[in-house]
Amino acid sequence: IQADLRGESWAELADPRNLSIEGRLENGRVYLPWIDLDLHGVSGDALIAGAILEGRDVKARYKGTEGENGSLRIGLSRADPVLQLAIDARADLADLPPLLARIVPDPAFRREVAQLQEFSGTARGTLRLDGTHTDVAVAVQASELDVTARHQRIAHPLRFKGGEAAYDGDSIVLRGVDVAVGASRLFKHNLTLGLHGDQTLDSSSPKAVIDLAEMFDQFRDRPPFNHLRRLNGILATGDWRLNGLAFDPATWKFSTQGTVQDLLVESDLAPGSVQLSSSRLAWSDRTIRDQSAHGSINRSEIKGLAVEVDWAEAPRLQLQALEMDAALDDLSRLLQSFPKTAAHAAALGPVSGVARMRDVRLQTRLLPEGPRLARFEAAVQNVSG
Repeated sequence: IQADLRGESWAELADPRNLSIEGRLENGRVYLPWIDLDLHGVSGDALIAGAILEGRDVKARYKGTEGENGSLRIGLSRADPVLQLAIDARADLADLPPLLARIVPDPAFRREVAQLQEFSGTARGTLRLDGTHTDVAVAVQASELDVTARHQRIAHPLRFKGGEAAYDGDSIVLRGVDVAVGASRLFKHNLTLGLHGDQTLDSSSPKAVIDLAEMFDQFRDRPPFNHLRRLNGILATGDWRLNGLAFDPATWKFSTQGTVQDLLVESDLAPGSVQLSSSRLAWSDRTIRDQSAHGSINRSEIKGLAVEVDWAEAPRLQLQALEMDAALDDLSRLLQSFPKTAAHAAALGPVSGVARMRDVRLQTRLLPEGPRLARFEAAVQNVSG
């Protein structure tokens, strides 16, 4: 340690700005009371000059996180309350949310951190603090993510693997992160969540595999899922994108194309339980189109099926089929489910048999007063049974 104290009076000698101390700290402790950050195992070259403590080549430990290659500047007087820290870290992330909630004053960020539960894992990255004792900007950059968590707004467990993450005060960003939400997978996922104003969301990835039952469980109260009673299947997509206001799903715009395996849908808009072993799906904003070579509705078999659902206004379903072997009791139940045709269908009494039809066209709408059959036509070839 080298010390140098200069002054021409007792007052000047008592002024910390006239004190200079240079040396090296080994296995020390540095406590930053303004943000309640307690660093242990601190080592590095240290200089106190002009009432500022500077550290270079700093190593430090915070709970399970090890930091290195750090630099530090701390003002020791109210006249110059500088607070700066930049350090590389291999982080145990279990303690990160409460730490960031203390040192980041932004209310929107703190609300998001408060939603996290069972947060654990590791990452390598850099922590930067830049400001004063009472007003410090925080920036975090991380890579090599291996994180598990629960979020109060999401019904299923989360996992983040690989890629990069960053926080800069204005947004939270993910780049190229493999994300698991329950049984669903988002590959090389990119996300930007704004933390101010309307909190905009922009999310995309080149590939995803979605468990539709889990998606339905998460969004059952939101269009288009609020008109479903049941949804099963696996959706495999190519490029997909979602943007809007993060916490207002009514503003979300989603687009993708892909294939669906083992689809099962039960809806107020459909004439029965729709089952497709394999189909091609295109989702653009508030319209979904699905096509399949073969399928069934209840006990009715269908070939060349095309379905379109639109919920921009009153939810609407359009169904087309090249061929349909329609069970007559299915047709009867369909007609009885709509107010304008219910009495006529019920008057026919029990029916049985199969009607072979071509060029089937069906359109239904879900209005406030209930479902309405807007169109049903087909070329009947024969009736058996």
